[in-house]
Amino acid sequence: MRRESNSEKIQKCRKLVYDNTLNSRDTATVHELLNYAQSTLETELNIAFTLDEYRMLFLLNGFYTDFINSIKTIDDSTYYARSVGKNSVVNDRLYYFALSRLYTDEVIDSISSNRIISEDEKRFISLYIDYLMARNSDVLNDKSNAYLATTPAAPFERYTRRYIRHVYEPFHKFGFDIEYTSGVRIMTQSAADIDNLAFAWGAKFSLLYRRFVFQMGLDRSFGRAHSKLLIDDHEISRGKRYANSTMSIFAGYLFPIAKSWYLLPTAGVQFSQLEEYRFWLKTSYSDDSYSFSKTKPGFAIEFGRILTSWHDETRGGDVNSWSMHAGLRYAYMPTTFQLQSGTYKGVAHCITLTAGFSFSRGRRVY
Repeated sequence: MRRESNSEKIQKCRKLVYDNTLNSRDTATVHELLNYAQSTLETELNIAFTLDEYRMLFLLNGFYTDFINSIKTIDDSTYYARSVGKNSVVNDRLYYFALSRLYTDEVIDSISSNRIISEDEKRFISLYIDYLMARNSDVLNDKSNAYLATTPAAPFERYTRRYIRHVYEPFHKFGFDIEYTSGVRIMTQSAADIDNLAFAWGAKFSLLYRRFVFQMGLDRSFGRAHSKLLIDDHEISRGKRYANSTMSIFAGYLFPIAKSWYLLPTAGVQFSQLEEYRFWLKTSYSDDSYSFSKTKPGFAIEFGRILTSWHDETRGGDVNSWSMHAGLRYAYMPTTFQLQSGTYKGVAHCITLTAGFSFSRGRRVY
């Protein structure tokens, strides 16, 4: 007669636990089966139940002392070795059936009315159930912070900080950001004779270190000349299209606001290049006239929001973070062009919408 394999025994044990927990409610048999799984069936290569499954079964069957002990005795090696994400080790849906039964008034009332466990333990159990049900990490982090504010016992505080709450500090080491901008450029004073309003777009590349930002940018605006412009004997007649390119090197500091919002003020130097607009790409300036403005200081401020982010914790303790963001940017850029047709001096006010992608190497905040 063929002997049952360990995997087959695990499947049979899980079925018996399911039947006695969710159907017959035989808690004594469940406790015996869970002890049997831990002491006999589980090896370095096979686990019968994940940590979350064990703990849900403890709560569903009223084994509160076992639940509390599993929290107090956990360490990193055990946690990561026995946590298979939030999935069952066997595809039998036990995890999901237990989860659906756990979040019921009957179970919640049973925990709340129990006189053996302390109020601190009840608050932690409530947080743990929220953790199991969580679909939004920000909401779970808020609940974790509220729980930590109650000054829980050391084991529960450690578990919450290490395994439930996940707060990250991007750019703690370094990072980079690529951003696209699109909006309008408004020229003032005599520079408005070139054009007082033009469509503008741009691209920014930023290097970041501990929220300090070093930014290089290129902004292009396109419009029609308001007066005749003469550049190196080349005439851009009134109404003819022109292109104005601004190169900038700025530095600043990224200020986080609330959860996902940020404020980024930057300042530095910038200069512009004015030329007649060409739809096609040019390989040389030999046949075209262009003029550079004087290099002048400028500043910008951007208010934005992180739309979504992903985090990957490395074994060394660092965190790789990716995010997408959008915002509104205002830039103040004084400009002076010395053309044959005159001196055009003023300020370019750039108001643009921004969208970007960033990568950073940061850390987790416990």
